[in-house]
Amino acid sequence: MKKHTLLVGLLFCTNATASLIQGHEIYTMFGAGFNNDNTQFQFTPGFQISNRWYLESTMLFDYDIDMYSYSSNSKLNQSTDSFSVALTPLYMYPVSEYFTSYAKLGGYFAKYKSTRNDESNNSVQLLEKYSEDGITFGVGLQYTTTGPTMGETMLSARLGADWYNKGYTPKHLDKRPVIGIQMGLVF
Repeated sequence: MKKHTLLVGLLFCTNATASLIQGHEIYTMFGAGFNNDNTQFQFTPGFQISNRWYLESTMLFDYDIDMYSYSSNSKLNQSTDSFSVALTPLYMYPVSEYFTSYAKLGGYFAKYKSTRNDESNNSVQLLEKYSEDGITFGVGLQYTTTGPTMGETMLSARLGADWYNKGYTPKHLDKRPVIGIQMGLVF
């Protein structure tokens, strides 16, 4: 009985989701985000809510290793691992047949971890581990083909700048934006 109830519930949720997104665009974009000397992998899925409004989530992945040598028999590797996810409503305004400008405002959550590995004695030391949340906003320009390139799928490319406000006050605003270059598919 429980299996049948679970199956009926799953079919209902799948049908409701398909009905909700029918006739609306869904997109996925992959690319890189640049901030100072740091390059991060970006992944952005999103879907259309109404005529010009979208809801999207941008994820940034970063892994950085710095190597230090203090003596001939001591090598230190310091690594920093970070992940952040933002959820933002997005407004797109058509500039031409192919280009749309966009603006977005929402929230984000990030986790950071920094470790030091001493190769001479195989020890790993945790330096820092913390998380933060705050407000994010961004602007950009997006190019989308007008007709399908593969089946019903259109090709899209985006150039944008996102700012991350650590905390919820203007004094914590990171003045250097993450410049993102992404390509993806619109379904």
